[in-house]
Amino acid sequence: MTTGGYDDRPEVMDVRGLGCGSVLVRLAQKRKVISESTTILLWTDDAGADEELPAWCRMTLQQFGGRLDKVDDVWRYELTLTPLLAKQQE
Repeated sequence: MTTGGYDDRPEVMDVRGLGCGSVLVRLAQKRKVISESTTILLWTDDAGADEELPAWCRMTLQQFGGRLDKVDDVWRYELTLTPLLAKQQE
């Protein structure tokens, strides 16, 4: 459901089985195709995500919402991505 141009539900990005480098590449690719800020619910089983995701968000000026929880061996994180072109124009 979209209200006022914004989707209330986060988009799920399931990257289980990928190492952090591949996860960061996917996040960067996502920024190239979105047209407005997008909240991502990222599912990963990579133990390095606790350090890598906040660092990537700081370096790319994205919002890191934090680790939400862990179910079985899967951690869930929330991030808000901005379109890559919008950041380049600032």
